Amino acid sequence: MKKSSIQFELTIPIVVAISLFLGVYGLFSYSVKKDKMMGDLNKSIERTKSRLVKNVTYSLFELDLEAIELNLKSELKKDHLKSIQILNDSKSEIEVGVYKNKKNIITLSKNKELFGSDNKKIQGKILNPNQGNKSKELVIGHYIVTINENIIKEELNKEIIFILTTIIFLNIIIGLVIYFLLRKIVVVPLGELSEISKSITEGDYSKRAEKKYSLGQGNEMTLLAKSMNQMTEKVEKLTTGLKKEVDSQTKEIQLQNETFFNILSNLDQGFLILDNQGTIISDPSKQTNLVFQVDPKGVNITDLFGLNFTEKKSFLKWVGHIYDGKIPFKDLLALTSKVITITTGKVISLDYKPIYKHSGKKIVDKVICIFKDITSEKNAQKKIEYANEKSDMILKLIETPIEFLDILDELRDLIHTFLQSPKANPYEEIFRNFHTLKARFSNFKVSQIVKRIHELEEDLFSIMNYDIKKSEEGGGDKNSKLFKPDHEHDEKYQTLVKNLEFKVYNLGETLKLFMKENRQVIEMAQSCYNSGEEFEELHIARDELLKFNDMILKKFILKNIKEPFGQYLRPIEELSKAQDKSVKVTIGESDIHLSLDRYKDFFSALHHVFRNAVDHGIEDKSERIDQNKKEEATIEIAFKRKGLLFFQVAIKDDGRGIDPLKIREIARKKENLKHLKFNKMTPEELIQIIFEPGFSSKEEATNISGRGIGMDAVKKCIKDLEGKVWVESEVGEGTLFVAELPILK
Repeated sequence: MKKSSIQFELTIPIVVAISLFLGVYGLFSYSVKKDKMMGDLNKSIERTKSRLVKNVTYSLFELDLEAIELNLKSELKKDHLKSIQILNDSKSEIEVGVYKNKKNIITLSKNKELFGSDNKKIQGKILNPNQGNKSKELVIGHYIVTINENIIKEELNKEIIFILTTIIFLNIIIGLVIYFLLRKIVVVPLGELSEISKSITEGDYSKRAEKKYSLGQGNEMTLLAKSMNQMTEKVEKLTTGLKKEVDSQTKEIQLQNETFFNILSNLDQGFLILDNQGTIISDPSKQTNLVFQVDPKGVNITDLFGLNFTEKKSFLKWVGHIYDGKIPFKDLLALTSKVITITTGKVISLDYKPIYKHSGKKIVDKVICIFKDITSEKNAQKKIEYANEKSDMILKLIETPIEFLDILDELRDLIHTFLQSPKANPYEEIFRNFHTLKARFSNFKVSQIVKRIHELEEDLFSIMNYDIKKSEEGGGDKNSKLFKPDHEHDEKYQTLVKNLEFKVYNLGETLKLFMKENRQVIEMAQSCYNSGEEFEELHIARDELLKFNDMILKKFILKNIKEPFGQYLRPIEELSKAQDKSVKVTIGESDIHLSLDRYKDFFSALHHVFRNAVDHGIEDKSERIDQNKKEEATIEIAFKRKGLLFFQVAIKDDGRGIDPLKIREIARKKENLKHLKFNKMTPEELIQIIFEPGFSSKEEATNISGRGIGMDAVKKCIKDLEGKVWVESEVGEGTLFVAELPILK
């Protein structure tokens, strides 16, 4: 019997129910029989006591022990008795004693040890038959009767075995009957009908339900068989007509697909379609071949991008979350890289779009990765950054020309000294000197030399650590020397030194190239140093450079703060349409220019603010009309400078607002917020609780305009930027979100 079969699923509950019923009945029967046997035993014991006292009293009074012995033997023949003792008036001696030995033979004895059984005992007094009406009892003896309880236990055990055997036997019989009846009446007919249904799905409409099912007595199986036959006939007719239509439409669709594919191939963007394992399942477009120079179909996208092990694991986990569907796609989109450098050296920008299955739920069927080659843009940006860096260097040089010349000379001397005898240098001192020069060159914005020094610092650090490790293994003091001249035969150590020597040589070549490219700058510094005077021309050049630097920053590097807010318009529009709400978004003007990359996490977190504003803050159209509001809601975004070092972003909606009393009611139920003194907090302070981690669930958020979802993440991003955030709100009027951030360039 298969566990998944309908026979199994129906038979087991029925058998279990019958077992429970029989078990209860058996328990009741057992209890009744036990009570009856115990009642019969008690009655028999009472009769035995009565006969014993009646028959033994006169015999004991007259000390006729033979008569007592005969009476006792007669009584002991009963199965439920084990032994009887007649004792003297002080219970010190046995006058007559009879018991059943192991062979169940009645035996006489006056040995008290033979009567020391753990079985139930009853005892009583034997009074003088001639005492008359004397107030004081005249005891002439005592009797002790031992009851054989094993008789009752054996009978009850037999009853239990009988009940269990009956239950098991009945269960087997009933189970088999039900099993085979179900098979004949339900399972076999359903199996045949399911085969017909399977044939229909495969396009075979020739099979029909047998007459024995479709011509029955009108039961459910008959109705199902008739319905199946009617459905098959209708589907067959429809399919015949549709097939011709599909054939004609297929050619047209293929033609359209080819045209669509040709259009996509000629765009400057390429696309890759991914399955749930990250494998590319689309044919290559023209742009795909140009960028990757291989056919990517069947290749995992992580291999195509040349990701390392950690990056692969992270990306595939991200793809898994998309297909899992537990987290909205728009939230996951912010968690992956938007720009990468692939194995061919090209820099590409990435965007992802989901393809949903044809169902009510948003279940992702495939993911489209849209990419664009932005190598030239990135190279242009690098050139701009290099020009900006060079202007910074010149400005610093004008301020301190002597220091600039000094560090050039010091680095040149340090490289020369090291390359003269690389194995005879105190590496700790070399490391310290290079590290100091790196900081000084960094101050002058000479990034190419800073990068080279940083690379060789890693090799110096490896040599020093290796030397310490060898010293410890040899039992020496690791602090005694950082350089030991006993590594001539240590291949690993020699390799480390050669690598370091090569990097120092490369540093020297980089320094020569830098001095060649910046010959005029160095000559200007030399001129300042030789003259010892401050030239007016230098200050004019400095002012011009500052103006040029500011222009480069604003035009090519820094961006207006309002630019990234355009990305929220489409999600807000889609969300409002899905909820049948009308929302107008306005973005104010600004002259604030920033390095937007520094605020990437902040802009990602703002999705929570806008989504909550539409989803929970803004009322339905009918609700807004009832409150005498315009049917179209508004979300306003404004920017403001706050002194020289800070700026503010304000997001305001005219929705239902936040009720501080509901905030307090929800917060009191949260274990992690028990420390707050709610009764002493003002309404403004209560509203700020929405920024606390784990403040509200989605259900609770609905009651308070949804401000609890993700607001702790928004606050964390702003705090990481050393800014601050707060919310102002009035019930029925709307909510104002304000973030104050430093100006980072």
